[in-house]
Amino acid sequence: MKKKILTLALMIIVTVLMGCSSDSGKAPTKLVVPAQFSEEKIKPDGNLNEKIWKEIPFTTIETENGPDVLMKSVYSEENISFLLEWKDDTFDNVSKVWEFDGQEWNNDLEQDKIAILWDRDDSIAYFNLKGCQAICHTENSDNDLWYMATNSRQEKADLWFWMAGIGNIYGFADDRSMDDAVDPTLMKAARKPDRGDPGFYKNGYKTPVQRIAPDRPTKKLVEGLTASDTPYPTVDQMEDITSYKVFQAGDRIPFIYFEGPTTGSRGDVFARGVYDEGKWTLEISRKLNTRQKGDIVFEPGSKPIYYMFGVAVFNHSEPPPIEHFPSPPVSLRIDPN
Repeated sequence: MKKKILTLALMIIVTVLMGCSSDSGKAPTKLVVPAQFSEEKIKPDGNLNEKIWKEIPFTTIETENGPDVLMKSVYSEENISFLLEWKDDTFDNVSKVWEFDGQEWNNDLEQDKIAILWDRDDSIAYFNLKGCQAICHTENSDNDLWYMATNSRQEKADLWFWMAGIGNIYGFADDRSMDDAVDPTLMKAARKPDRGDPGFYKNGYKTPVQRIAPDRPTKKLVEGLTASDTPYPTVDQMEDITSYKVFQAGDRIPFIYFEGPTTGSRGDVFARGVYDEGKWTLEISRKLNTRQKGDIVFEPGSKPIYYMFGVAVFNHSEPPPIEHFPSPPVSLRIDPN
């Protein structure tokens, strides 16, 4: 009799959880960001000119040892948009700079960043309990061997990665996906960019997908330009280095140079951030359904639909080691129109 009662109780609990979750049956998290319908068009420029942003409240997302991220969301017939704010004492919008110390070239500086990792199709085991920690592999005592990857081919993640300098040039967040590819010597191995041209090049890399980091730049600014005045030059503002003997200690060269805007599925996520009075304000907008492989699909319905995600703030840092502030798991709730 006790066994039957216990079984019935478990069935009721499972039914309740499935009733308040997305179609896959995974229960939503305790922390929920509501997304309401709005006919007002959102322009992701960071200026907050839209009336709807003033009408709906923020949801506070705490991060581990870092700043709170405030978030609100709206959707239309075609797009979904987000407004994020978080405190940052320093304004860092330059992605590295090659600097010569007289013997070697170094590029340690970094830009501020924020990432949103989506659990596609509720496929990542324990994501609703652990968030991004469900795919963080930090068991090794050597921090340089930590990495992020899904735990099987069936688990799917969509990653939006906004970079304060690179992202604001043309107004994009880098659209990526994550799989189970594991290379403990390279933390980024499982992070794959969507199809398309990023629009920028890394100075010194022979190809956009080169794995081993170069030890010096291969291009320099044309005469008359400096890295301080032109941190993100265009292709025609750079030229090949034909001799390294001309450089002296203290010489600086941009690490990133641009050819144009991001194209293809890699440029699906429009975003622009504004830094003012010690905080970042970021607007993000994307189609509900991009019809691109690897992108999460948002489908408003006749009842609330939940989509789980995690947020991570990077304060002028880049892994490894993992120097960022992750959030617990969060659910986006798309309310009926």
